[in-house]
Amino acid sequence: MTDRFLPRLMLFLAGLLLAACTTTPQRQSGDGGRRDPLVFSVAAVEVVDNSTLPADTDFITKRRSAELARRVEAALRQRLRAGGGPGTLRAVIEKAVLTERPVETTPGIAGFFLRETEAMLEASLTVRLSILDEGGFQRAFARVKVERSRPVPEGTTVAGRDGLARGLAEDLLEQFQEALEQSVEDNLAAFLQL
Repeated sequence: MTDRFLPRLMLFLAGLLLAACTTTPQRQSGDGGRRDPLVFSVAAVEVVDNSTLPADTDFITKRRSAELARRVEAALRQRLRAGGGPGTLRAVIEKAVLTERPVETTPGIAGFFLRETEAMLEASLTVRLSILDEGGFQRAFARVKVERSRPVPEGTTVAGRDGLARGLAEDLLEQFQEALEQSVEDNLAAFLQL
């Protein structure tokens, strides 16, 4: 019996080891890589980051917000295209913030036995798209604003919090891409090339 059992056990363990060594598939990036570009009847596209944070903002919020702004800027540069024509499309990132806000938990002995949310990750993004004529005057505009939040369970490590923040940013970017399409369709359709 051990002659048949040992090879099967070894085969099972080898399969288990191989499964443990494989990586999980990565989520599709919310940067718009799989979405069609939005081509406008303009000569150029400008992307500007005007997002700012208060001076007393902590390091982690600054780092997370700066990363969010970089990713939004990259997504806009990839997605918005000039197809020829007069004027410029200017995309201005007005707000790109990802913060962690503590929330109240149950105090005392009762709180010791509960696993509660100890903070909320909150992300907010606002982008303004303007069609400018050759003289720099605005002919049309659209504003895209999206917000999202996610709870941080009590006892989550710093690495875990960063992972939750990255996941929140991915979801926010995906939501932004959908809102961008809708806002362009509603407000700037006359300048889109089909």
